[in-house]
Amino acid sequence: MKRRQDISGNDLDIPGIEISEGLSPVQKVNVTAEDGNTIEIATRTPPGEGLFPAVVFIPGGMTEHDIVWRIHAAKTGPLQTRFLAAGYVIVLSTFRTYAENSRDPGPIQDNVAVVDYVKQMPEVDSKSIVVFGASGGGRLALELAGLGERTGLAAIACGEPATTLYAEMYPEGMRGPNMEVSRNHQKYFGDENSIILKEKVQRLSCPILVVHSDVHQISIVNSKYHIPEIRAQGKSLETILYPGFDHGFYWGRGRTGITKDVFERMVNHLRKYFSEYLRTRPTPISF
Repeated sequence: MKRRQDISGNDLDIPGIEISEGLSPVQKVNVTAEDGNTIEIATRTPPGEGLFPAVVFIPGGMTEHDIVWRIHAAKTGPLQTRFLAAGYVIVLSTFRTYAENSRDPGPIQDNVAVVDYVKQMPEVDSKSIVVFGASGGGRLALELAGLGERTGLAAIACGEPATTLYAEMYPEGMRGPNMEVSRNHQKYFGDENSIILKEKVQRLSCPILVVHSDVHQISIVNSKYHIPEIRAQGKSLETILYPGFDHGFYWGRGRTGITKDVFERMVNHLRKYFSEYLRTRPTPISF
């Protein structure tokens, strides 16, 4: 994979959209799940009274993301700032660390609480909330989409979702994330996992877009098990392939090989997809 670098050898991320905090300040909010666990999220709202649609961004991995990182992403993130500029309330979520127990329901509960909070924001149309989750966050987006009216999402988009987590392929006691599972998926995807996947897919209740490439092993797992199951059950699914880019390209990270042209096309596709399911359409910010 050829990485885009400057003359100093530093990876070149796609630049974010500069939006002053005077126009759209970053807010930090504590959100508490039903079991009492509290996480801290970051939000930014377009100027004006609303109503606005909202997009919740769920990062990957299996460990809680520091609020400093999420504030930085809210200010400079290539994907996040483009949605803010397009007229969405942006919400940068996280979840409790669950690397020691891949079946811990806590991260799902954390993000149910985030969606509940966003629904109650006076400037947000509660029927125009979408989620973008990537890798492990894509798995959590799918879990939220399987809760029906409990979350009531308009649509979700997933960047190379972690089917290894969604289908509960990690053996009990295996610490994650662990590439052993996706590299040897035939070993870890058995009859029990097939049943789990089928039952979860049955519960999916909103339109789904999967954005993927063909480099990371998880894309093979998705193509072999997850995507065929969603299609077999007749769920609303759209997939879009951007070949040749490494895991995380949808965040605009330079080390993945993503180019600005391809990234802009992907963002436009995401925006067009979400707009089909929103009750309140976004109005781009006037700078």
